[in-house]
Amino acid sequence: MENDNVKHPAHYCDGGIETIDIMRAKLTYEEFQGFCKGCTLKYVLRDGKKPGAEDDLEKAERYLHYANEERRKRKAQTKPTLNTISADK
Repeated sequence: MENDNVKHPAHYCDGGIETIDIMRAKLTYEEFQGFCKGCTLKYVLRDGKKPGAEDDLEKAERYLHYANEERRKRKAQTKPTLNTISADK
């Protein structure tokens, strides 16, 4: 895998598995969403304040991507039931 400091940082990969994939597997959906939101906030707030952190906004965007990706997967797995259909009316 090619090293990319935003999408695939080598320092977050061990044995060919990225840390974000381990987090996805070990955390509940809610925990993972909170983790991604917290990381997004961290990178947005520190943007321009830390020397050598020119990728901070791209990193924030990446964590939003992870959160949205999981949300789309969860939504695709959730099939409407009679209760949810009648509640929408």
